[in-house]
Amino acid sequence: MGFWLAGTEIKMMIEKMKQENHPHLAEARIAALLTDKRKISGNKIVLGTAKKVSAEDKVLSDFDFKIILSGEDWAQLTEKEKFALIDHELSHLDVARVPQTETVGGRKKPVKDEFGRTIYTDEIKYDDDGKPKWKLRSHDFENFFHIAERYGIEIASKVGGYFPPDGEKNQARAAAQAAEPAEADEESSE
Repeated sequence: MGFWLAGTEIKMMIEKMKQENHPHLAEARIAALLTDKRKISGNKIVLGTAKKVSAEDKVLSDFDFKIILSGEDWAQLTEKEKFALIDHELSHLDVARVPQTETVGGRKKPVKDEFGRTIYTDEIKYDDDGKPKWKLRSHDFENFFHIAERYGIEIASKVGGYFPPDGEKNQARAAAQAAEPAEADEESSE
């Protein structure tokens, strides 16, 4: 499997999307890569993947995140689909925030919403070097609501990973079966 650095087009799209829709990522250093291997997950074609750069990899580079795009599929997307895909992948990237707490029995405990999820403040967590701490974010509903609102459900479904048309289903299954077993990557989000 080969990888190469994304060109100016993709880098400019990332910067534009950061400014327009993801200002919380202003300080994030994001590497964009293309790959020549199409990723199949559960018979779905995955157009892109977002990953947090591990502490080990940070020794070799100064990036906080990397976005990996299928080069083959990227070339087939319309400009609107390309922006939607970049927007989608950037939606996985987030800054860690301080949880809202309350004192119960003399101890601080995180405040939970009605669904049991921790409620966070707007205060950003920083590491020992004074840099923001970063994290990955999961989909809202197998995608992101704001991507569906911005680009429509059809494009949102496509850039969030899609089932190929009938004529391509056998190819997708064959590719999935022929692919090497994927390594489990806790710091990866599709």
